[in-house]
Amino acid sequence: MAVKSNLFAFWKQKELERGERILISDVVRETGLQRNTIQNLLNASTTRFDAPVLKALCAFFDVPAGPVPFLVYEPDAD
Repeated sequence: MAVKSNLFAFWKQKELERGERILISDVVRETGLQRNTIQNLLNASTTRFDAPVLKALCAFFDVPAGPVPFLVYEPDAD
C-alpha cells in the first residue's frame, strides 16, 4: 500500500505534548467514530481513508489546516 497510517506515532507525540494519556474510548466518545476504525488506523491496517474520519481525528487532535500529519506516502517497491 502506498499510503499508510502513522496515527500511533502521532498519538504518542500528542500524549507527550499534553502530558496525559489519550484513551481510545475518549476519542470514540468525542469523535463519534467506531472503535474498530480508530484501532485499524492505530495498527496501520486500514485499507481506506474516509474524509469524515480524517476530519473528525484532525478536529480531535487540533490539527491546523494543511497536510494530515498522521498519513504517510510510501511508494511500493517495484
